[in-house]
Amino acid sequence: MATITLSSSFDFTQPQDWDWVISDSSPTFITITDGVHEQTFTGSFTFGANDSVSGTATGSTYSVNGNLVYTITGMSKSAATLADFATTLGDTQATYAYVLSGNDTFIGSDGDDVLLGYAGNDVFDGGDGADTLRGGVGNDTYTVDGADTVIEEAGEGIDLIRSSQDYQLGANLENLTLIGSGNIEGKGNSLANVITGNSGNNKLDGVGGADTLIGGAGDDQYVVDLTSSNALEDKIVELAGEGIDTLTLTSIYSNTRLTTLTLAANLENLDARDTGSLKLNLTGNAANNIIQGNDADNTIDGGLGADTLAGGLGNDTYLVDNAGDLIEEDVGEGDDTVRVGIATAGGVYTLGANLEKAILTSTVAFDLTGNDLANTLTGNGAANRIDGGAGADLMIGGAGNDTYVVDDIGDSITDSAGIDTVETSLNYTLADKPTLENIRLTGNQSSIATGNALANVLDGSQSSASNLLFGGKGNDTYIIGSGDGIVEGLNEGTDLVQATVSYSLGSYLENLTLIGSDNIDGTGNELKNIITGNQGNNVLDGGSAVDSLIGGAGDDTYVVDLLAKGGGSSATVALEDSITEKVGEGTDSLKLRADGLFGFSGLAALTLGANLENLDATRHRHPGPST
Repeated sequence: MATITLSSSFDFTQPQDWDWVISDSSPTFITITDGVHEQTFTGSFTFGANDSVSGTATGSTYSVNGNLVYTITGMSKSAATLADFATTLGDTQATYAYVLSGNDTFIGSDGDDVLLGYAGNDVFDGGDGADTLRGGVGNDTYTVDGADTVIEEAGEGIDLIRSSQDYQLGANLENLTLIGSGNIEGKGNSLANVITGNSGNNKLDGVGGADTLIGGAGDDQYVVDLTSSNALEDKIVELAGEGIDTLTLTSIYSNTRLTTLTLAANLENLDARDTGSLKLNLTGNAANNIIQGNDADNTIDGGLGADTLAGGLGNDTYLVDNAGDLIEEDVGEGDDTVRVGIATAGGVYTLGANLEKAILTSTVAFDLTGNDLANTLTGNGAANRIDGGAGADLMIGGAGNDTYVVDDIGDSITDSAGIDTVETSLNYTLADKPTLENIRLTGNQSSIATGNALANVLDGSQSSASNLLFGGKGNDTYIIGSGDGIVEGLNEGTDLVQATVSYSLGSYLENLTLIGSDNIDGTGNELKNIITGNQGNNVLDGGSAVDSLIGGAGDDTYVVDLLAKGGGSSATVALEDSITEKVGEGTDSLKLRADGLFGFSGLAALTLGANLENLDATRHRHPGPST
């Protein structure tokens, strides 16, 4: 196991068969020379008759014109054999082959060296200069720089290149290890290579063959081919905590089958942009992945983690299961769909730019919002709020009680179940939409909401404008704000008005409920009304007919007609309306109105009902006495 250290440039392959003679010797050294070239062997020697020599040579130096060329240490060779090669056979190459037949180490000079390893598992370090390194038979190791050339023939062992610069394996070289800490690249050849990175950010590419790529502490990139069976051609070894690493796929085989690939553990990113038109199903892992597809129709699932997904030109499908997932699509890159499977209820998913479709795949209540394109948004079986955004959108609901936001006259809705609401600032009708129930008007422009034959809820209170609400034949509910009007026809159901302002029931409206906490009033019409107050101080007046007046927490006033019962001196009076007031619900007053006592001349006797505090009969006008 000799070590050869060069002090100046030398070429081991050049002929060196000079006429050697022994110029000096001792029991510890032998020097041979031709006058220019001088070789000294050190060791333990015994000299016999006829210039014979025996013993063991353990080292050697070689000089030219007195200048040291190389030093050999660690050798253990027969002195007699060396003497035969040098003085009798005159074959220097045979001498080198004999001396360097073991597992030797070559250390080059600062110049351009040619190092030849002969047999054995040799180690080469050419040093500076443009060196040529040839290991020969054996499993050799080369430490190279960018100017070095390594020559190996087929069948000459399993050889390793060590490089601190970008390097690609030449022919018949098997393995490559990047050394140092620089951000460098390592490429293989057509053999089954083992390529190992250093502590920097490396790009490792096995090229052809079933390679093993081993990263390190840096942010590494692995370039791997897809085989004809759509599997990875190479094996990747990456440990936890060793940087942010990327698997870059290439496709060197003509293949049209769908490829399914899941990113292995400890790899963060997947880049398939160079795989041509191969259709891909790409899935990430538990890390925060970046996954890039190709120009075909890809399905990309980031898996757990907050992932960044980019499809490309095809009609891509993205699976999103984390609110932190981000999708990147450019203009004109296909008709793309996002399948949203976020399992936490109450969130909102908004389509990013240049995405066309979204589908909720979870079972929880979740909302969808579109973008500026003509989107198709599909809900799930829970209660969804679906807002297409700008553009003529198609919104598809499910079994839940869904809300659809309509902001374009081209928006359309498909729904078959649940109690559903359209939210819009436009004129909108449910007449041709038999599966939709409610309309909520928004914005600051006057709008018209038209119901259908179902029991509709038409809400104008969320709009700051004056709106017009048309109910239809069902038992409708109208929620109104200031300035809103209601149109209801004869025999079109039993309808309820919920008012945030003082309101008098119009024709064909049956019931009125005051909402909020403002001090507002409610007035009935000629029908039998149910009028209900809010939390404020209300004046409730049923108008004509037998009405039900229901107060609340405030100090309410009930305006009620007195009606005559019977005739003559036995006639009595009674309240036309019924009053419901609970204990502790304010200081309430009953105000009597005698419009129904025309011609009454008897005693008008009346007892104040429970939970009413005050009685006002100043509007009671009839000719008879009262108690």
